[in-house]
Amino acid sequence: MSYTYSFNGDPEFAVAHHAASIDWAPASHGFYDLQVHATTRTGIRPAAYDYFFTVN
Repeated sequence: MSYTYSFNGDPEFAVAHHAASIDWAPASHGFYDLQVHATTRTGIRPAAYDYFFTVN
């Protein structure tokens, strides 16, 4: 399984399950949307999860 991440609709990037950790820092304060997809070994991609947060 792998995970695919996207912040505010920017290009997606994927990480393997055992390395499901990312380094990211916002460019500025404001409202952000983190969208995460899981992808199974067989290529099935269930619905995305959205996490909304604000950086002050």
